Amino acid sequence: MNKKRKITLYLTVIIIGLLIVFGVCSSKDFFNEPIFSEKIRILSDACLLPAVIYCGIGGLVYVSNNGFFRIFSFGTRRILSHFSKTSDFRERYKDYYEYYIEKDADKASFGFILYPGLGFLLLSIVFMLWFNYIS
Repeated sequence: MNKKRKITLYLTVIIIGLLIVFGVCSSKDFFNEPIFSEKIRILSDACLLPAVIYCGIGGLVYVSNNGFFRIFSFGTRRILSHFSKTSDFRERYKDYYEYYIEKDADKASFGFILYPGLGFLLLSIVFMLWFNYIS
């Protein structure tokens, strides 16, 4: 992945996360809240939502890249190919090793989702600590 595309992906994910934060802040009446400590609590809650979404999606992509679901996919497709006369799955892949080698080259990137999610989680923790210990 080239550098311009990577920056675009990160910026897109961060902007969508900030829009989620803005939406949560708007729904909790952040801009009309007179108490400063309540504003910090709302910011903590608002940053937690994109953190959970992005870390969850990034974690699932990471796990699927490491082959956890790959054996289940191979087994299911292998069984279903026995019932189909038009399937060439058994001829293309004689065993799991051949399937693994081909699929290993097609790993999906997950950093552009996971790392902004961790950033939003860190922001949420900072606001939570600020709310609990400083305010």
